[in-house]
Amino acid sequence: VMYADVENTDGTDVTVLDAVTKIFTDNDVKFEVKDDRIVSIRGKAETTTDGYKYVWEYKINGHEVTTPANEMLVGEEDHIIYYLVPHEE
Repeated sequence: VMYADVENTDGTDVTVLDAVTKIFTDNDVKFEVKDDRIVSIRGKAETTTDGYKYVWEYKINGHEVTTPANEMLVGEEDHIIYYLVPHEE
């Protein structure tokens, strides 16, 4: 579990992507962002295996979210959890 106070220097609202990239950077967690999405965390990259495409998705406060991470705003005390999800191809 990692925590951080995140504030954008330009005063814009903080998104899930802003918060998570800051937390990962502050904690030396290796990650990769492509097309405004997190596609790899700690070397576990999105992949396709045995007819399934595994993608990184996230929940906020235990709720599944379909809004892209670079558009979803977060508030104080929000909890963000990323996990790999298999989707049939």
